[in-house]
Amino acid sequence: MWLLLTSGLSQASGLVGVDWVPPGRADQAVVAAGDLTGTGLGEFDGVLRPPLTAWAGWRTDQVAVLWGLSAGWSRTARYVGESKTISSRGGVRPSLDVRRYLSDQGPVSPWLQGGLYGTVPWARESSTLYTDEEADAMADLAAEERGRIAGYGVRLGAGAELSVGDSLLLGARWLTVVHQGIVNSEDGITVSTQMFPEVALTVGWRL
Repeated sequence: MWLLLTSGLSQASGLVGVDWVPPGRADQAVVAAGDLTGTGLGEFDGVLRPPLTAWAGWRTDQVAVLWGLSAGWSRTARYVGESKTISSRGGVRPSLDVRRYLSDQGPVSPWLQGGLYGTVPWARESSTLYTDEEADAMADLAAEERGRIAGYGVRLGAGAELSVGDSLLLGARWLTVVHQGIVNSEDGITVSTQMFPEVALTVGWRL
């Protein structure tokens, strides 16, 4: 088994690229309905999952493993005399996808793809002016904001790419995405699950 693994890695080549998901009417509907989280960092707010995303990984003749990473952060500090009030929000969204190529013959290579992603949130409210009760209330607010930012999902679909020359790869993919978020607030726990299609144009370079 070790020989098979080392043989596969020795034949692997680096792969980098970008995916472009054109904004559609669904994105406009989310904005128009006011369904954004207010943090700017939720899955559908557009910062951590913009229309153009980058990825990198490696590929053998039959399998490609691709990683993606995006991050966002904001901080507001207010100083009045010797007092200091700080509000900060952030999120890190790693992703992992695996492609299984169905054919390596000819210039066009179709594939099946599956993957997963998740957002690790950050939110903090602090001030030298807060009483103990106010500090507890703001800690609860920060926890709720972390729930709005956090989320995870899986995706599954297919695609194909066209080899142009020795290194350029032009393709398209279609994935079905299932996303889930959990917000814990004073009113209880809200679990939201969404399933939607994601179609993208892809450009890759074989290193």
